[in-house]
Amino acid sequence: TGIDVTGTATMDGLTVDGNGKFSGTTPIVRLTETDTTNLNTRLAHGGGYFFVSTENDAESANTPRISLNHATGDISFYEDTGTTPKLTWDASAELLTTTGLDVTGTATMDGLAITASTTSASLSSNDLIFTRDTYDAYIRQRGTNGSITITTKDGVGEKNRISIKGNGDISFYEDTGTTPKLF
Repeated sequence: TGIDVTGTATMDGLTVDGNGKFSGTTPIVRLTETDTTNLNTRLAHGGGYFFVSTENDAESANTPRISLNHATGDISFYEDTGTTPKLTWDASAELLTTTGLDVTGTATMDGLAITASTTSASLSSNDLIFTRDTYDAYIRQRGTNGSITITTKDGVGEKNRISIKGNGDISFYEDTGTTPKLF
């Protein structure tokens, strides 16, 4: 009622009717393409993690692409070298974290929090920019006291519109955006 093969079994195809089982300290399933070089898929389980990796033809090197931590439920997606996870689902916090996100199209959300240190290259001036045609509107955090300035930009240049100081003072600017007129 069964076949026990010690060694390697080579066949043209395999059909499993029912359940299959792979066991060992690090069970691995390899999906090898014969028409491409070094672009094979490796499914491996070990140390409490399940990995999906790209593997070379010699089966001597693999590059992680996705990992699942069985203990926590966290799922990580790796950058192109397979060294560092760049997008992670934190199952306990129910939170998706990333070191960078570029959305093409429309993003809809219940809230938006933008945080950056003063040394962040992606948000170094702490600007939130709204763009429409050739006109921009900026909400800018200025200085170390929490001041916020709302400015607009058109084909002529940038103009201050409203300034809210860290101490609570609010200023409204005249049409040229250079002089506060209402405090």
